[in-house]
Amino acid sequence: MRITDVFISRNGDSDNTHEKSSDRSLWIIAATVFVVALMIGVYDGMAAELSAAQKMNLAGRPRLLLGLGTLAAGYLFDVGHRQYLNILILCSAIVNTVNVLLLSTAHTYVLSQVLMYSSMGFFVLYLMVSFIEAAPGSPEPAIWAGAGRISYLVAMAVTTSLTGLLNGAPTVVLDIIMMVLLLVIFLMFAMNGMLSVSGGEHESQLVLSPEDRINSFAEKYQLTLREKEVLTAVSTNEKTLAAIASEMGISERVLQRHLSSIYKKTGTQTRNGLTLALHGIKSGS
Repeated sequence: MRITDVFISRNGDSDNTHEKSSDRSLWIIAATVFVVALMIGVYDGMAAELSAAQKMNLAGRPRLLLGLGTLAAGYLFDVGHRQYLNILILCSAIVNTVNVLLLSTAHTYVLSQVLMYSSMGFFVLYLMVSFIEAAPGSPEPAIWAGAGRISYLVAMAVTTSLTGLLNGAPTVVLDIIMMVLLLVIFLMFAMNGMLSVSGGEHESQLVLSPEDRINSFAEKYQLTLREKEVLTAVSTNEKTLAAIASEMGISERVLQRHLSSIYKKTGTQTRNGLTLALHGIKSGS
């Protein structure tokens, strides 16, 4: 299972399987964001202490790499429809662990900054993209879509409250903390099959991007081009049918006619039931 994808089953899993998978995925995403944010907080605390002692320049040129890191993350995240997302964020966590080790000597301060700012782009995109893509399959998509920022802020609050304790801790203790946090992320991913890019036990499931999901759904049920446009419009927002019809340049009656045809072809009866079917979740409507 890849945590940022909504799975469409080829063999028709039950409602509970999809819902539990989605809920578990979201909680793992939240935990991952929280743990990585803790790791970043530990590094920030150490770097801030060195900066206050004028041993390290946090305003130096390495910070410009944050932009390049974000661009690189955007490209790599899109490879294979996010199938490498978990591996990349795990690599980012490994970099965070190495960065703390690099702060143990002045000769590697700049290198630690280069690695930190470069990897930060991956974390920033991860906390946004992962929730936005996984949220539609959750019971409360509006809440989960912004949960990444909440997890991050909670982690920052925890590390800030422990600043005094962490700053006074020996470097070896901080190294151990970082390694433990890294192990937590690895175990979460490994125990839930999230480090595989070939499918593993979920080989019978197809991972699709939102656009590909709609195209696959339309092809499966032999929807016309206009019906596919209607499907996209009614399943990607909560606007009224009147508003959607106006945006599409057709009357509400014509829109209703297209919807009725889609319902008949897909075996659904309501807009909500159609949206659930699009995401591979069975429904009585």
